[in-house]
Amino acid sequence: MKAPLLVITDKLSPTRFSSYILEILDIEGVFARDVLDLSETELSHNTLSEYDTVVLSNIPLPDSIEKHLRDYARAGGNLIALRPPKKMGDLFGLKPYEGVNKTVDECYIMLEKDHHLGSDLSVELLQFHGSADLYLCGQGQALAFISGDSQSKSPFPAVVTYEQDGKKRASFIYIAMRIPLIVFIYVGFLKTIPRELDAAAIIDGCGNFRLFFQIISPLLKPITVTSIVLVAQFVWNVFDVILYFIQSSKKFTLPLSVYAFAGRYSTQWNLIFAGAIISVLPVLIVYLLGQKYIVAGLTSGALKA
Repeated sequence: MKAPLLVITDKLSPTRFSSYILEILDIEGVFARDVLDLSETELSHNTLSEYDTVVLSNIPLPDSIEKHLRDYARAGGNLIALRPPKKMGDLFGLKPYEGVNKTVDECYIMLEKDHHLGSDLSVELLQFHGSADLYLCGQGQALAFISGDSQSKSPFPAVVTYEQDGKKRASFIYIAMRIPLIVFIYVGFLKTIPRELDAAAIIDGCGNFRLFFQIISPLLKPITVTSIVLVAQFVWNVFDVILYFIQSSKKFTLPLSVYAFAGRYSTQWNLIFAGAIISVLPVLIVYLLGQKYIVAGLTSGALKA
């Protein structure tokens, strides 16, 4: 299982505020983290692969570290950088600014309310003391912009989010939303398995792994198939999660694509019914293949012995 968070710092960095990220995380109550100091420990690809999210503090990076971070991000890792090196701007969906001034000092940060994360933030304007690099948005989405005054918004992003694999991240949300139900029905089913089976297998010399995979696991087939069918049905039919988290219509699932045929001024019923039939078929096939296990899986554990 991957650890949640790794913070990369360098106590020998000439940047004054490079270690402030640790104090910020302490204030926010984020204590479940590991810290890697580049002045003491060498960063490797294997180290990065152990973490879901990596936070890069404001420090200069050698080319070897930059390559590791690029490989980590392209492999699906979540990378957060505080003033990333300019040569890594493309990794965050940024384009270089070709103007005369490449940086700005003492400015304002204005929230972009149109960003899908902006509606959850209450502060719309912050005063920034320090130096910031100027970029333009490429494929990234600006959550906040740099501004020279408190009234007007500039084209220079201050905070950018960049998602390369929206479907994959949405799939984790599906799994998390179904865990309580699956745990509930699994526990009920496991309570119906006689403990005498465990005792008999242990007396016959069966080890823990063999006990689970050869004795217990075959008995779990009904509840496992039931869980697969229920989760598959939910994932296939889910509407709101895709609508909120997937920003591109090219990545919409089939059930959500059917919704696009109904408009304010016209409804294409022929396409809606065709899409509905096509969207039902996969779930129907999964149900037909596992129907003989579903009733047994759901009813086991419902009654006391």
